[in-house]
Amino acid sequence: MRRVLTLVPLALAACSPGGHPPDRFVRATLEYTFTSEPGTKDLRVVLWLPPDLPPAQIVRDEVINPKPVRTFEEGGVRYAEFFFAEPEAETRVRIDLEVELHRRDLIGLVDADLSKVEPLSPEERERYLAVEPGLEHDHERVRRLADPLADVDEDWRLQHGIQIVGDTLRYPGYIPLDQGVLETCRRRSGDCSDYSDLLVCLYRANGIPARRLVGILDDERGSEMHSWVEAWIDGIGWFCIDPLLTDLGEVHNYALMSTYLAFTTERNDPVLGEWQFAKFDCLGGEVDFAWTWTIRSLE
Repeated sequence: MRRVLTLVPLALAACSPGGHPPDRFVRATLEYTFTSEPGTKDLRVVLWLPPDLPPAQIVRDEVINPKPVRTFEEGGVRYAEFFFAEPEAETRVRIDLEVELHRRDLIGLVDADLSKVEPLSPEERERYLAVEPGLEHDHERVRRLADPLADVDEDWRLQHGIQIVGDTLRYPGYIPLDQGVLETCRRRSGDCSDYSDLLVCLYRANGIPARRLVGILDDERGSEMHSWVEAWIDGIGWFCIDPLLTDLGEVHNYALMSTYLAFTTERNDPVLGEWQFAKFDCLGGEVDFAWTWTIRSLE
């Protein structure tokens, strides 16, 4: 009954004037450009490929040009690998995607068919409760913030965790360094990745499976790289939270109107390491890297 009670105010919100946007079918075009100095050889490139994350994200079509040496999956992350023995001055890779996206914020869950939610496996539950580099939720610095959640009614822990993150951190703008949760707590500031790290730790420390996602946020202002959080609710599934934009007052944590296209659910990438979206190496000259993306809705 607890889960039903949790959704009662959300059902009322969903019936507010104007309703809420439907699920989206989007076409995404990702273009990567590698600019090589003369004499560069053996350029090897590995890129993230957006995964299927049913029911929230389903990749319906994927065209990669040029054809990769291989596509593979490791640690739950999808990749495409390319090798250019004699790269051009500009080597381009293009990925065209058609993706079905279903809202997994709380209002979106009002219309969801929860009868089809598969329980989290023991291995997945252990994975998303684990202590790992950058997510040391067993450290005293994090425990001091996480312990008050244990005294909050279970139905309100997700909301209270968002409040703790907002009360603890300030947003100075984009931070290029990967701080990890301990440095974030020490500095008491961070960007979307750091806000997400702290919220994941607060949940995991209280027995709530949680994960940080990295991908592209698309809204009326355009699109940008972004990090957000998913928390697992038994009987409901993965629930999407954007702790930074909630703290900035740009979204309501129960109604995320934007499009979230996820590329990974792993905080510590098994292949790219500290790189995000793409990693490359070569022999000879240096290589510069740039990438662009466009996302548009399909009728």
